[in-house]
Amino acid sequence: MYRKPGVDSTALYSELVQIPGVDPTALCSELAQIPGVDSTALCSELVQIPGVDPTALCSELAQIPGVDSTALCSELGQIPGVDSTALNHQKLIITHFLPPPLRSSPPSHIPPRTINLDNLLPLQPVTTPRPSHSTNIALLNIRSLNKKALILHELILEKSLDFLLLTETWQQPDDFFSLNQTSPPGFKYITKPRPSRRGGGLAIIHNQNIQITELTLPSVSSFELIAFKAPPSLTVILNYRPPKPHPSFLSDFTEFLTLASSLSQRLLILGDLNIYIDSPSCKLASKFTTLLDNFSITQHVTFPTHDKGHILDLVCSTNLPVIDLHPCPFPLSDHKLIQFTIVPPHPKPLPTQKHHLP
Repeated sequence: MYRKPGVDSTALYSELVQIPGVDPTALCSELAQIPGVDSTALCSELVQIPGVDPTALCSELAQIPGVDSTALCSELGQIPGVDSTALNHQKLIITHFLPPPLRSSPPSHIPPRTINLDNLLPLQPVTTPRPSHSTNIALLNIRSLNKKALILHELILEKSLDFLLLTETWQQPDDFFSLNQTSPPGFKYITKPRPSRRGGGLAIIHNQNIQITELTLPSVSSFELIAFKAPPSLTVILNYRPPKPHPSFLSDFTEFLTLASSLSQRLLILGDLNIYIDSPSCKLASKFTTLLDNFSITQHVTFPTHDKGHILDLVCSTNLPVIDLHPCPFPLSDHKLIQFTIVPPHPKPLPTQKHHLP
């Protein structure tokens, strides 16, 4: 009823507050929210009614949107009988402790914020920290070393390699020119070209600060291999198996693993064996995987290493941590470069004997 146009809110309030149980402050707050009602004038009239608390009324009305709390308190403070000290204290609370109104739009004098892309720093890829005593190795089926030597030279330096192991070098037995070009200063190489027929061939370029000893192992007809020993008591064997099936491959490789296991407790066997190791339907892959399991050898490569999407290049080890193994594209071959790090354990110090003086 009191919201109808033409109703005298002040007179209505004077009548309603006489009713027992009516809260004068809450009632005044309701009346002040009616459109067109002057809350300051209403408050000035209402505080003169007996029983109305000016301080509580001012606090209630000041929280209504659109009410000028400063003008309201100033107006009430001039009414005779109103405690201006208490009212000013309430004014301080209202104006200083109410949350500020939300701004719907930014001030026109503040320019819009923009992003200066020149201030952004490029994100660096997260890689596994390389231990201080680790060895950085890369494996690649190069498919002919000819005309690729200088690129490999830069690759060794760029990736801080200690060893670069190459299969299918396609070298001639007396051809060392490309290997000399591939090796940066401070690097040496050992090589085993195919003695006859085109293709095949193995080479290992290594940091000369790592003392290695080339091993002479029995030759087999089903795959090529080259081996060396490196400290501490690590045997590394690089293999290449041609794609043409050979009936004696599994038996030859079994004898090879038997011999290799006797050379060292820590083995690193790697190379291109042309076995679709990721194909469940490949019977040779199944038998080869079982053979590795029988010798407790772990095969680490889980990603395609060939452009056609199969795992042909393998990195296998026993008792040797292999970390940060990942593929790198190499556009001059249909195989990917495989880079990884090995962390040989530190040799245990010799026990010291304590001598007790008599």
